[in-house]
Amino acid sequence: MKNYKCEICKAEFTTEKEWMVKEDSHGNKVCNECYEKGTVCHFCDRILQGEEMESPREDNGGKICDECYSEHYQAGCPVCEDNFDMATEAEDYYFAITKTAIDDNGVRYDGKPMTPGVYKAAKSSICLARCLIYGFRSLNDGALQLIRKNDFPGEDFCDEICPDCVIRFARPIRHFAKMLRRKLYYEWWQLEIKIKENIMKFMKKIGAMQ
Repeated sequence: MKNYKCEICKAEFTTEKEWMVKEDSHGNKVCNECYEKGTVCHFCDRILQGEEMESPREDNGGKICDECYSEHYQAGCPVCEDNFDMATEAEDYYFAITKTAIDDNGVRYDGKPMTPGVYKAAKSSICLARCLIYGFRSLNDGALQLIRKNDFPGEDFCDEICPDCVIRFARPIRHFAKMLRRKLYYEWWQLEIKIKENIMKFMKKIGAMQ
């Protein structure tokens, strides 16, 4: 029997054989209890820390560190360059293709060169944008829905775009106004809650002073 100290809970634990001891990606020893609680990223085995533990990201395999979540579930928007959560449902998947990408790769749609712009995959999988460039070069009519024409001059990409850019380039003005109203209402609602909380704290202080 050999004694070890858990890097997470700092408690000592014993095991019969060293190969049975759980370790994170840095070689730190972790007790079985902490490991089973999901305090280690199931992708890279790194110990979750700070906000990763307080508000952990999860998938079907368990908890994920921020770095692995970004690597597996996020992408950089080719338009605004912000990171965003990639779509997991086809109905939420929008991609943009530039004129340069179409010309350089010979991408065709419905028997003719594809129109540059923002598209929604109507009958295809959510990996469609990558397939256009790295896989097949043409699609049948009805597989795509052109949301808005846009050459994206000087740019060269064909990839999924973030929800903010979908609103900016693709959605009608009515939808944009609706989304803006929702955002403003939510922000006002949050402010109202904070005001009420501060009033309650102030009233409690007054009550304690009397």
